[in-house]
Amino acid sequence: MRDNNTGKPTDYDFTVYNATASDRPDFELIPDIVNISVPQFVCHAGYYFNNKQDFGIELNYDHTKYIVNDHQRVRVKGQFNGNYVDRDTTLNPETFLHFEHTDGANFAMVNFLKRWTLYNPNKILHIGWVGKAGAGFVYPRTDVTLFGERLNNNWHIAGWIVGLETGVRAEFLKYGVFEFTAKGSYADYRKVLVLGKGNGTARHSFFTAQLSATIGFKLFGIKK
Repeated sequence: MRDNNTGKPTDYDFTVYNATASDRPDFELIPDIVNISVPQFVCHAGYYFNNKQDFGIELNYDHTKYIVNDHQRVRVKGQFNGNYVDRDTTLNPETFLHFEHTDGANFAMVNFLKRWTLYNPNKILHIGWVGKAGAGFVYPRTDVTLFGERLNNNWHIAGWIVGLETGVRAEFLKYGVFEFTAKGSYADYRKVLVLGKGNGTARHSFFTAQLSATIGFKLFGIKK
């Protein structure tokens, strides 16, 4: 059936194939204290298991963003009001679909880490290489527009993520820490809240790649 006032479908179940998406860093908002949480950011908190500080565990949170690119041509298969469709379609946000996680695709992970010493001339400087492997859950807030109707959903656990990360870690002046790392991950959003009859849901998955620079501090000093 169709809405009598708008003529738009009210019952649908479809798949969009091979859609491309982008992130949105919003780094220009970093100086804006009111909106300091808007730009993409990464934070870590960890613990070393031993005095050598070569094995540890950390909690990792990535406030990332995911926006399906508007006006791209994609394959759409499924049913709309009982009618089966299999055709190339333009993702027009005004007449069909716009989809994004811009209040966060939000990766929450537990990482196990290993560090290798590269340069350690004294007690106040240590330069090493770090590797991390982890898994966790995704906690998005999804903003979707479908057939001209928009809904910005609540945050919720929607699926899982696994990832690998590696890069340089510098510890300086006893308590300072700086990391520059590259990370690859795979995120599977198994139950995203969207518009639909009753409680509408969507499922999608993607690979990610990112570079991160992190500065922080330790709560205890280096032991040799």
